[in-house]
Amino acid sequence: MQEINMVDYECTYPGCGLPLTDITQCAKCHHSYCNQHIKRRGWKNICEFCLLRQAALKDSERAARHLVMYLGTLIVAGGILLLLLHQLVIGVAILFTGLFIIASGAARRPDSVPRRDTIDRIRFD
Repeated sequence: MQEINMVDYECTYPGCGLPLTDITQCAKCHHSYCNQHIKRRGWKNICEFCLLRQAALKDSERAARHLVMYLGTLIVAGGILLLLLHQLVIGVAILFTGLFIIASGAARRPDSVPRRDTIDRIRFD
């Protein structure tokens, strides 16, 4: 496996806390953690932590899509006010507000790994 440079990151699996230096270390923690927390659902073995991680990722992706949609609406409204209604001050203000928020990085995709404090609050049965 390739080594990646992650100086400030830790392994995200509860109880590990080791600095994450390469991908294989994270895979080892993942495998051992999943083996300890597997639940039987129908005919599948499912790790509860993996389910929660996937749910958190889907929620953050949905929030990012909504944010982009709202900012796009804001930019279009500013453009309409600016071009069609000749409301120069209001149109420019709304247009630049939407563009500034997008440029500042508020609409970028959130991290796919949950934060450590979120993981520590997860309780397994």
